[in-house]
Amino acid sequence: MPRLKKSKAKQLEEKREERFLEHYRASKSQFRLKERDIAAKLDVAESTLRKYKGNFGKIRIEDFCRLGDTFEWTGEVYQDIFEA
Repeated sequence: MPRLKKSKAKQLEEKREERFLEHYRASKSQFRLKERDIAAKLDVAESTLRKYKGNFGKIRIEDFCRLGDTFEWTGEVYQDIFEA
């Protein structure tokens, strides 16, 4: 049975998630933050933060912006994530 091709939308979503996780890990390391610290800054449970990391499409825009503020992301970082 032939393998199904991924739709362009699905490919783009996966690429955005990869870029998000790259920036997330780099920033987390740079600021030496633990998951519980990040969750507290976002005012969400650690399980919710794990859910966001596991499925980038579920992160609320306000939490995404707060995360960017926490990590001091620049416009270039946001652009890199969304123009993947």
